[in-house]
Amino acid sequence: MSTLKDTSVSQHHILNKLSATRLPTISQVLVKLLALCQDDRASITELAKLIWQEPTMAQKILSVANSSAYIHTGPHVRLETGLIAMGTDMVRMLVINESIFQNFRGLSRNVRLDLRAFWHHSLTTAMIAHNAARHMGYDHDDNAYLSGLLHDIGRLALMTVTPEKYAPLFYRRDDEALCIQENHSLGIAHTDAGAWLIQYWKLDPAIAESIQLHHEPFDRIQNAPPLVRTVHLANQLAYCDEENPMIEELATRYGLDTDTVAAIMSNVREQVQQAADYLGIDLSDIDPVVEEPLIAPTTADQADMNREILNLLNSAEFGRFFIRQTSQTHLQNAAILAACNILKLNHALLFWHNPAEDKYACVTTDTPSQKLLGISIPAHAGSVMHMTAEKRQATFLTSVEELTMAAEKNLALLLGNTNWIMIPLSDAKRSLGVLFGSLDPEQLDELRQKKWLIKNFVEQFILAWHRLQETRKHIQQEVSLIEEKYRHVSRASAREADSPLTIIRNYLQVLNQKLETQGSQKNAVTVLKEEITRLEQIIHDMVEPPRESALSDMKALVPEVIRQFRETNPAVSIREERNPAEKNSRVIAPDTILKQILINLLRNAVVSMKNQGEITITHEGIKERDGKLYYALLVQYRESLLPGTKPDIQRLSESSASEKKQQELDMGIVYSLLNQIQAWIGTHSDINGTIFDILIPAGPLYRK
Repeated sequence: MSTLKDTSVSQHHILNKLSATRLPTISQVLVKLLALCQDDRASITELAKLIWQEPTMAQKILSVANSSAYIHTGPHVRLETGLIAMGTDMVRMLVINESIFQNFRGLSRNVRLDLRAFWHHSLTTAMIAHNAARHMGYDHDDNAYLSGLLHDIGRLALMTVTPEKYAPLFYRRDDEALCIQENHSLGIAHTDAGAWLIQYWKLDPAIAESIQLHHEPFDRIQNAPPLVRTVHLANQLAYCDEENPMIEELATRYGLDTDTVAAIMSNVREQVQQAADYLGIDLSDIDPVVEEPLIAPTTADQADMNREILNLLNSAEFGRFFIRQTSQTHLQNAAILAACNILKLNHALLFWHNPAEDKYACVTTDTPSQKLLGISIPAHAGSVMHMTAEKRQATFLTSVEELTMAAEKNLALLLGNTNWIMIPLSDAKRSLGVLFGSLDPEQLDELRQKKWLIKNFVEQFILAWHRLQETRKHIQQEVSLIEEKYRHVSRASAREADSPLTIIRNYLQVLNQKLETQGSQKNAVTVLKEEITRLEQIIHDMVEPPRESALSDMKALVPEVIRQFRETNPAVSIREERNPAEKNSRVIAPDTILKQILINLLRNAVVSMKNQGEITITHEGIKERDGKLYYALLVQYRESLLPGTKPDIQRLSESSASEKKQQELDMGIVYSLLNQIQAWIGTHSDINGTIFDILIPAGPLYRK
């Protein structure tokens, strides 16, 4: 019996369909109710308040409480009174039954199934598990009841996602033979599908384990947790009447005496009938459960057809897995994962061919040792790895002596096991690499019979690699086009930035914005005078630029720029961060040019943020680039968001044409000024904001 951690390709196929199907979700009232019923301090009032959250559930309980089965003092009882009369155990079972039954009530209409036999067996197993839990050493009999009720829920899930294939199996007896039939027809048993569904519902993992193992041979579960053993026993007792001789045998096997099992089985039939009546399930005239023999050997034609179907499933599975990878490294790691999980290799190394040096180097592995990374094998005639790549066929090795090179022998010993396989990752034009894996003898024999599986593995890997290369080429072309467009805009902006008229136009736009925002707060004439004075200084600097050898102190200059900018933009939040370890911050650049660079970057940030957010100027200190020393300064702006909100991407993308042109002009000025002082700038952006990384030539005190 396979586990969820060791799923086959066919299982993945079904589980993917389960993920994509709108399966019913478990009632949250049920989840909370289970926790509340296990709390000894919980009151009837709390229980009633929780049940009232689902009116249908509350009405069901009230209808039962008002039935002739319970004695009460008035013609109609309140919910709290009904809960007291019925008792916690009865309420718990009723809510569990109703929750599960309501979730799948519509299934019989959708697929035209008679679910009465299914619910009869599920209710019987649940009631027996509830009665047996304490005797099996399990204290939470409510969990035992729920596990028993859900132990075959995987059958409904499989019927939901693949009704045509599963319909012939739905009325079969719930035993190990059914699991064999399911694995044969679908590649997955209802035990695994049910366990997956419990995990999907986020219920207790112990319930998932009991469902997954309820058809395991007894010797595999005799030391399992009590809940697993309880459901395992309940499922078998559910097919026994009170006189069945199997009861005594089961009692001995599970360490119970016959009287205990008899007590567990007593009144189960009446309890199941009562639960069915409450749920509105008619258990009369149920067709007998079909017992099927184990699968007969398939004919050659059927075997070929099964192989073809599995071949298609594996191709699709490999393809979906490989095609999702976004880089060559991710694709290489995916090859290792697929080889270990689908080809069933115990350990694997991936050697990538380096044409320049004509060797194969280990680029990734699933082993804990990272020392293997970088080990290389020469690509010459004496190498089995090279011969495998040349002939483009897998090489099966049953002895380390079949390897001719010492390096290959050492790798085989490091991988462990007694058998190995080399799989060439090659297309018609070139060899990309070779997968070197270890496995047991029986695994090797199985892979010899499934060479088509290896072929699919290689073909889908190569297909994903070629698609990755095409994507990379397309991205490079797009980047080249953007770079060329950006260079064109930068040149145009730089030419326009050299004109004093452009500077005047830019500042008139800023002036207009200030007059709109500051209106009554500041006299318009004062603002105008400030801008004219600033404009005169800019034009003067452009006509008579300072000498390039001028030195500036960044730690003194940045606060002055921030102060000046705040005078005209008081609403903007600007923060400065310094590196305490940096003793000197002088750079080779005039103050006036540096101020204009920072002013334009700050203005660009304000326009981008729509005046909502924070600007941070960080002194990074000295950095080396291409053998030269620079002073690094970061100008970063981020959107200001309320907790739990996301950036308004639509608003960010809907900047007006004038704003975009303004930003282009600002950046054109920045690039022009940076070129004058031989400085560098890098830009990193995401949906939250942008970081400008500026490198300015360091002052003489930093020179080596």
